[in-house]
Amino acid sequence: MSVLCLRKVRAGVVLAAALLGGPLFTFGMLATSVPALAADAPSPPDEDAAGVDLAIGIDDGHTSVAVGDRVTYTVKIRNIGTVDADDLVVTQTLPAGVRFGSADRDGVISAGTVTWHTDLAAGRDTAVVVHGEVAKLPPGQLRLASVACATAHGDSRPIVCAADSDRLPAGGAAGASGAGSHAAGGPPGWLVTLYVGAGVVAALLVGIVARRRWSSRRRARPRPDDQWAVAPGPGLDEETHQDA
Repeated sequence: MSVLCLRKVRAGVVLAAALLGGPLFTFGMLATSVPALAADAPSPPDEDAAGVDLAIGIDDGHTSVAVGDRVTYTVKIRNIGTVDADDLVVTQTLPAGVRFGSADRDGVISAGTVTWHTDLAAGRDTAVVVHGEVAKLPPGQLRLASVACATAHGDSRPIVCAADSDRLPAGGAAGASGAGSHAAGGPPGWLVTLYVGAGVVAALLVGIVARRRWSSRRRARPRPDDQWAVAPGPGLDEETHQDA
């Protein structure tokens, strides 16, 4: 083989290596980087650690309350999921006007909110109790409402909440302060109604009497036709005398 042919063969080999070297190098880099990327990629969240599924309820056994009544709030929590709830935080906010008495299971009261810490396995339930008394109510308050929530430890958003609401009697705010409307200086409601009714009846009687007087005066006043028939004018008398 001549020297010229060898040079051509060498040139072809070099050109082929140059053309194939780039893609092969790129493929090699990708092949070595895929495991590293897979290792750095975040793993999918664990379904067991995604969160618990709870149900909660609160009841004090009343639909309406008044000042002086004793109330017992029972908060029931049930883990209806498949994940255990460790160090679950249960809170109950007492309504305005309820004086705190006691809480079971080491419940702690702070700023009107009772707090418990408990563990709740999947499929299990638990309950906490608060005792209180309806005391002085804010003016204008119509219902007594308390809210209970269950929150995962370290989380600010509750998992589930429930509320209990009791109706207050009319004028409960005034009764809560220990004084009714009469004691506050105003007349009682029945007396106001009596005054209004008497005023309406008096106005009707005055109207009836005035109408009767006006009707009687109108009937006593003579009509113009009757005057001409009884007392004819002077011209008519002269004509009648001349005819006679």
